[in-house]
Amino acid sequence: MKLLTILMVGVLVAISSLHAQSPDTLWTRSYGSSGDAYASSIVPAHGGGYFVGGTICRDSVADKNGWKDTDLWVLRLDEQGDTLWSRCYGDSLSGEYSVQLIATADSGFAALGDWARDRDDWIYVVKADADGKAQWESTYPVGRSFARAVSIDQVGNNDLVVAFNADGNAEDFSVMRIYGGWGSDLDGAGEESFTVPYAWALRDGAGAVTVTSDKGFAVCGWTTSRSIIHSELFLLKSSEYGIIEWTQFYDSPNAELPRGIRPTRDGGFVVVGKASEPINSDAAGLYLLKVDADGEKMWSRSYEGSGGLDVIELPDGGFLATGWSGFTTRVSPSGEQIWSGSYGFDPGAALSAALSPDGGYILAGWRKTPDDDREIHIVRLAPGNIPTEVEDNAADLLPVGLTLTQNYPNPFNPGTIIEFELAGRSSVSVEILNVLGQKVRTLVEDVLPAGAHTVKWDGKNDAGLSVSTGVYFYRITAGDFVETRKMLLLK
Repeated sequence: MKLLTILMVGVLVAISSLHAQSPDTLWTRSYGSSGDAYASSIVPAHGGGYFVGGTICRDSVADKNGWKDTDLWVLRLDEQGDTLWSRCYGDSLSGEYSVQLIATADSGFAALGDWARDRDDWIYVVKADADGKAQWESTYPVGRSFARAVSIDQVGNNDLVVAFNADGNAEDFSVMRIYGGWGSDLDGAGEESFTVPYAWALRDGAGAVTVTSDKGFAVCGWTTSRSIIHSELFLLKSSEYGIIEWTQFYDSPNAELPRGIRPTRDGGFVVVGKASEPINSDAAGLYLLKVDADGEKMWSRSYEGSGGLDVIELPDGGFLATGWSGFTTRVSPSGEQIWSGSYGFDPGAALSAALSPDGGYILAGWRKTPDDDREIHIVRLAPGNIPTEVEDNAADLLPVGLTLTQNYPNPFNPGTIIEFELAGRSSVSVEILNVLGQKVRTLVEDVLPAGAHTVKWDGKNDAGLSVSTGVYFYRITAGDFVETRKMLLLK
């Protein structure tokens, strides 16, 4: 009877969590000018706050060549959205359009954009320090009538990879590797190491690229290589030299237009895009695909909305995805929807999402103004609570597998103590994560006996290097039990 009660409690928790209330909005901010402005990316900055990568248009009127006076625009914001500084990159004779910005390991950032002059399309990259001062910027000719940058990521400390699409007699995509330099050693920085084209069929396109742990990369995109009737979603894994190791195809023909890919902590990937028909659900729109390290599908699912634009992995192993009109949803590690909501981007789009230091979320993109221009729009959300309809004393019926206390001291420098207690012998993992949900350090990976345990973190990553000031999470996994808490490192 007790076992049945436990099972019923679990069912109630699962059902109620699927209908959790979406988090409250803490603040919203808009940035722009009399012309157009939009944000393509928002990422946490080392030392706190955020880098926002976007485009600003000085004049809403196109010139004789069809281009507007646009610059790639980067803002540094504090935790409340106040502007600490903003800088424009590019020159007055060309149009620069922001595609993606990433934070780099040296506390600065790299921004990718399109560069247009006299109807020629080039790829544009600028690398800057933490204060926004450009360390180098470079343009890369494609030699095709049409080219569009797609995505950028960092390999180790020194290199960058860029994916771009090109169109001429056929439509295809390429991945370029660039030497990024390090610190003050910028000799040769910005130079192209190699470019690998991928042309399988009449129409192929990349949606996003991400670096893998072996210094290779993975690309999501669409192709007509297996059908002349419709395109289908693919994912390819390449070595660090651009040699394809495997390619997989998914949910054809209903999954399309992949816009983002992220590596996950289990060694696999998550992809966000659009589903034209419902996939393992009763709604079409935003699409998520989870695969393992070999590209084998673990699950896929579609949700409401008109298409997905970004996805991030959360400390609990679940995911947060954003899309057109600001549609945002949080899902469990297996893809079950926990909550969804729309957040003031209509008409417009939430192009980028990130975790905020308090465990909440921050969204960035654009929305239309009353004058029919576009402006950067940013929304800060509170941490999402997942309420249940189970009475408080029902928890006493559940077996206790893990007790985790708050680390001490907190804030700390340079080290802190983490204590936890196991009800029984269990396989245990203790990991440190940054605000992006990326693993920083594995402290424990072992089978431990029942009882109290103590582990110390010295503020260093797996490579033995000291990490920067900021918010971190420690996650304990013991059998089927997972718990995550937040801590603050101050230097």
